[in-house]
Order: sequence, then C-alpha cells, then structure tokens
Amino acid sequence: RVIEVYSSVKHIMSNYRSGRLPKAFTIIPRLSQWERLLTLTDPASWSAAALYQSTRLFAAAPDSRMTQRFYNLVLLPRIRDDIAEFKRLNVHLYNALRKALFKPAAFFKGIILPLCDAGSGSPCTLR
Repeated sequence: RVIEVYSSVKHIMSNYRSGRLPKAFTIIPRLSQWERLLTLTDPASWSAAALYQSTRLFAAAPDSRMTQRFYNLVLLPRIRDDIAEFKRLNVHLYNALRKALFKPAAFFKGIILPLCDAGSGSPCTLR
C-alpha cells in the first residue's frame, strides 16, 4: 500500500507546477525511514518547482543532518545536471539554493564541500 501511494506521489511530483503538495509527501521529513520513501518518489524525475517545494520542506525540518543529506542526495545532483544540460540554472532551482541557505551548516556540508571535493576538472580555490 505504501509503495502504491508513493508511486502516485512520484507522478504528481513529476508534473507539479504550483499549489499544495500531497499530504503523503509533506510528512516525509518527519519519518524515520524518510530516505526509502524519498527514493520511491524518484527525485530525479521531479519538476524544478517540486524540487523547490521539497527544499522548503526539508529546510524547515528540525534535523540538520537530515537536511544536509537531502541537499547532498537530491538537490546537488539535480543542480549539477541542470547546469550541465542547459548551461544555466533554472529559476526554481536557484530559489531552492537560496532557500537552502536558511540552514548554513547543512548547506556548506551538503552542497559547498561536496562541490569542492569533486574537483570537476580544476581544483576548488578560494577565488
């Protein structure tokens, strides 16, 4: 039953533009097995607006480690793919990054430091 519900959430998130998120999705940050449920929704197929809304949800979560993990597993790969494909960042993804800054520790550990460690062709410098 759970797999069926989150499969339907997957379809909703891939076509999401605006409005309320499904209740089954909004409770994910409060659950202990949140990563499993998140993978059932297939974050790679979400629309950019859905990713922004999910970033808002996880940035408001009280657990900073969970937020950092979300940034590292979902937000960072999507931002990298978007820049690689379109050579610029979608406005919803830009807003998601801005919203991610509300948890500075999670932002730096989940996005900035992995970007520097990747060494995408050239090493990360202070410039």
